[in-house]
Parts: sequence; structure tokens; C-alpha cells
Amino acid sequence: MTFLLAAGAVTLVVLGGQHVLAFIKGVPPERIDSYNTMVIFALDLAIITPTTFQCAVLVPRGNPLGYVIASPLLTLVVLLAPQILLNTIY
Repeated sequence: MTFLLAAGAVTLVVLGGQHVLAFIKGVPPERIDSYNTMVIFALDLAIITPTTFQCAVLVPRGNPLGYVIASPLLTLVVLLAPQILLNTIY
């Protein structure tokens, strides 16, 4: 549960933080290098982040749906972690 909450929070902060700051400043987000980047950010924020938080609630309750969703989601999060780290650095 803790890992799922942390993964959802990190995804939310890393991918959503720069857009929130740009919105507050009234400027476009930095590093809009290609059009597909914004689509990936939107999909990550709209699907992966809420699903991660939902799994963090369902798994401790013992709901079978939480386990079904958690296994591919954890695989995806583990595979995305190096990419997010490298995108943040570079």
C-alpha cells in the first residue's frame, strides 16, 4: 500500500507539477519538445495516477479487483521509474 501511494504521488508531482506551475504563472509549460509528450503526460495523469491511488485503497481491504489491477500496474510503475528519473534529470 505504501509503495502504491508513493508511486501515485511521485507520478502526480513529477508529471503534473510543471503543468500546475505553468498554469499559475500563465505561461506554456517548459520543454514542449514534441506533441506526443503532452499526450503521454495526460494519459499518465488521467489513467495511471488515479488507478495507483485506487489500488492503494483496494488492496488493504482485500478486494480482489485491487490485486488484479495492482500486478500490471506495479510492473508498469517499475518500468516507468527509470524513464521518469531520466526525464527529470535531463
